[in-house]
Amino acid sequence: MRMTGAGNVVCRRAFFFACGGFPQHQLFRELGGEDGALGIATTKIANVATCFQDAGVLHYCHEGMHAERLLNSILFGKPPEGVTPEKMAEAEGITNRICQRIEQLKVGLNSSRIGINPLKMEWD
Repeated sequence: MRMTGAGNVVCRRAFFFACGGFPQHQLFRELGGEDGALGIATTKIANVATCFQDAGVLHYCHEGMHAERLLNSILFGKPPEGVTPEKMAEAEGITNRICQRIEQLKVGLNSSRIGINPLKMEWD
């Protein structure tokens, strides 16, 4: 449930853009949760620090809001209408693509060989 509720997130613009911003996939236009997909991906690929041990956000709820549907799903096993296992798998795939995008960047950015270097090619 962490990183899926409303709140304020601070990150570097370059990181946000490297993640592709908030996912624009049609699935999220239908079901919502694009902020959750980005938040969950962030916890898988980066160090996420919080400023508080206690709750830092006071939520005012209204009937039918996204958080209510999420809690009903988690606490009572009552999935929101229209959310199928296939759609959940699709959403997880989108989150995984965000993670892959950053992992691909890490490979190049974390190289100790910076600058112009010879490419050694071998054939069998």
